[in-house]
Amino acid sequence: MKTVPLKSRIRQYWDDQAGEYDGARHREHGMKQKGHWQDLLRESLGTAPLKVLDVGTGTGAIALLLAEMGHEVSGIDLSSDMLEVGIRDAAIGGHAIDFRPGDAEKLDFPAASFDAVVSRHLLWTLPHPMTALREWKRVLRPRGTVVILDGDWSVPRTQGRTGSLEAYREFGIEDELPMQRLVRPAADVEMLERLDFTVTSKVLDLSGHAGSAMRHAKRFVVTGRLRG
Repeated sequence: MKTVPLKSRIRQYWDDQAGEYDGARHREHGMKQKGHWQDLLRESLGTAPLKVLDVGTGTGAIALLLAEMGHEVSGIDLSSDMLEVGIRDAAIGGHAIDFRPGDAEKLDFPAASFDAVVSRHLLWTLPHPMTALREWKRVLRPRGTVVILDGDWSVPRTQGRTGSLEAYREFGIEDELPMQRLVRPAADVEMLERLDFTVTSKVLDLSGHAGSAMRHAKRFVVTGRLRG
């Protein structure tokens, strides 16, 4: 398995997960959770319409929420199968989201293209997270914002279910993911501060979200704003 390039293994895993992940996405962003996540995004981004890049958009969960909030949204992902779901749902909802294939560690956008870069459950999956953060900074406009919504996925899932981390071990991917060996969100804060962001973070309380597909993990939001 390890003879296959790492990014190809990651892409194949998420292509295979597209259908199941979309089901989890709909549970996670049902009516009870939808307002919660939009409130979090509003806290980080404010209420004025922005040009936002959703990196690792997957099936478009966050991109769709951002579009409903009035933002101009682009979404990229390695997995074409994931993107197909997002494109379908955007069309059904009447949202003009620019979904396209892309690598979060090597963005195909000019410098200063966006007011904000948002990622959900992505940074832990990247083999070169600092490279990714530098790229996200590059495409930000002055005083732009990075929002990281993520979690500590080392906590085992209940009821015998296999989560992404366990599956990554089977694919021979986990050993090449440095964020899994760091204390989070402290590591996220430290990396953004090294890149000259002013950073805030908070751990999320999902105890009342019975429908959350990933309630077992410590979840958090980290917001970085470019200085100057």
